[in-house]
Amino acid sequence: MPSSREPFQPEEVALLLGRLFRLYISYAPYSFLFEWLEKTPDLEVRCRDATGEKVLFTTSPELLKAIHECERVTAPEKFPGLPSDWGLYGPLFRQLYSEMITGIKGVQVLCPHQNHWTFIVRDHSCAHDMGQKGDRYILKGELLATTSIFYHQMNKMVWLPDKDRYTAKLRYQGGLLTATIVTFTHGKVRIVQATIKPSEKHPTLNLILRAIYTLNNANYDKKVAFDVLKWILDPPQAEPETEFKSTETAQKLPERVKK
Repeated sequence: MPSSREPFQPEEVALLLGRLFRLYISYAPYSFLFEWLEKTPDLEVRCRDATGEKVLFTTSPELLKAIHECERVTAPEKFPGLPSDWGLYGPLFRQLYSEMITGIKGVQVLCPHQNHWTFIVRDHSCAHDMGQKGDRYILKGELLATTSIFYHQMNKMVWLPDKDRYTAKLRYQGGLLTATIVTFTHGKVRIVQATIKPSEKHPTLNLILRAIYTLNNANYDKKVAFDVLKWILDPPQAEPETEFKSTETAQKLPERVKK
């Protein structure tokens, strides 16, 4: 941990996550290289591509049976629009974004565990931003979903009728927070898991690209769809990240969060 960073209290971590959300939403790019994110001056950020690692699901037999019997997966031709090149079809149940972003839409938040939430995102931004090569990047929608989930995990939103607005009241009691982001892009599904432990003096935001699946009408594979549903309904717990070092050249980073 760089000595130039000041130690955090949980309240300060929550405020910083809110500022990072507003900062990422203001940036023009739709994706950010690992090395760029890792140079965030206000918070230790580590990114890792784990797409080559084996995923161990712990899905219960009951849930596994329900997934395998779901006709929307086993017989998608009966349900127009599912699957489509843009992912699962359905209304926008819950939107955590403060404003609509072109090509990015939050679909639904699920809470499989108290400190582990899942966010389903549709991301059409590949039609606007095709600049990244390889897999060493995080999408804007994935960053927004991550920071918004952590902010809401840490804070209870309390309505102030006299001021006609909500205020955040800290409810975080300690422990590791986890967010699993399932992003449907054009013909692909990306899985990003993020962790942070705000009770640490110097917390680290870990962003791990866990998997990239091909899922579309032309190459539909129900086994892939089964795995995607497992990530949504019962994602595996993220393991605490150990130290690792980036080996690629970092991009120049502009000024980030101002306190």
